[in-house]
Amino acid sequence: WGVTTSKPGKLYLHIFQAPNDGMLHVPFITATVTHVRLLGTDEQLSWEKQPGDILIRLPARLPDKRDAVIELDYTGHQPDHSADHTQTVSRQYPEIKIPVIQATYHGQAQNKSITSAHYFGDWKHDNCAVNLKDSTDAITFGLNILQPGDYRIILDYACAHASASTEGIVQVADQQLYFRSLETGEYDSHKPLMFIQHAIGLVTIPEKGQYKLSIIPAEDTSHGLFWLRNLIIQPIR
Repeated sequence: WGVTTSKPGKLYLHIFQAPNDGMLHVPFITATVTHVRLLGTDEQLSWEKQPGDILIRLPARLPDKRDAVIELDYTGHQPDHSADHTQTVSRQYPEIKIPVIQATYHGQAQNKSITSAHYFGDWKHDNCAVNLKDSTDAITFGLNILQPGDYRIILDYACAHASASTEGIVQVADQQLYFRSLETGEYDSHKPLMFIQHAIGLVTIPEKGQYKLSIIPAEDTSHGLFWLRNLIIQPIR
């Protein structure tokens, strides 16, 4: 739904996209929450404590749909979880986009900043997972899935001709989705880097909880599987 900023005793929840049901799930809250309000107002919001997180009921209308801010007061120690890359997945959003910088890397796989230009002086820097060359190379995303159901898995990547049609596997919840990478074009730092959002298939999550989603090559390739920018998860309704 957005990002948080903080200072001692306070968290500021910046809501870029409100959940459909109006219930804001905030993970990793272990301190004692005392007040929850819209920033700059005295309007108190109702909230419910759950193990390790809280649920906040948002007002029917937010003051700013682009960045409404909730001020949360707490006492006690609230650990810094900014290094925890577990992504919450909720069916209350049309899609969840997870950048590869939040993944765990195995084998030769690594994160690399790829620079390209849309036009002169307009430089773009995309973090991509590269060097996925054999079955020992993988990237893994930690997922905290709040509701069971069917989800569409989409990979957002760039793929040069040499890597096109390489077979890969998406693994999650004891399910495997096989795919072949699709060519998007050759890389030239002075031209736009073209990406495709490749819908790999559907997975069924049997129950809420913690899952690992891994992406690995199904065959050896000296050129790598692709340059992956984002994992996208879409709830199927």
